[in-house]
Amino acid sequence: MITNRVVVESDFPTIEKEVRSDACHRDWLKPAFFTEKDTQSIVYEDESGPILFARLSSALRIHIQFCDVEKERTRRCLITQFGDIVRRARENGYKQIVFETESPTLKWFCHRYLGFSNSPHEQVLWLSTPTETK
Repeated sequence: MITNRVVVESDFPTIEKEVRSDACHRDWLKPAFFTEKDTQSIVYEDESGPILFARLSSALRIHIQFCDVEKERTRRCLITQFGDIVRRARENGYKQIVFETESPTLKWFCHRYLGFSNSPHEQVLWLSTPTETK
């Protein structure tokens, strides 16, 4: 039978051992990652021991509809006003800001001017479907 419980400090040696053997995580993930403020972490285990550790944190997903205006207006707006979104996100406890785009130009812009980085392995599960407005 699989059960779950909150991650505690005594789980750190197990987390450390598993991270050391994981090429995707060994360079950056530390056990304290699972007990950071404003996160919830759970260990799933069975009678043989831990199976996986899951860290839940709050992410703000942004969807933007750009207007058909001069690109310079859009660039100026993003550069001067994105800080307001960052401030609001921090004030509301978000740990991450995420957006999706297929536009190479927008990706480049957001990396260069807004500080975003790629997350090519991200997967999305909608917990509620976007609604259509008529």
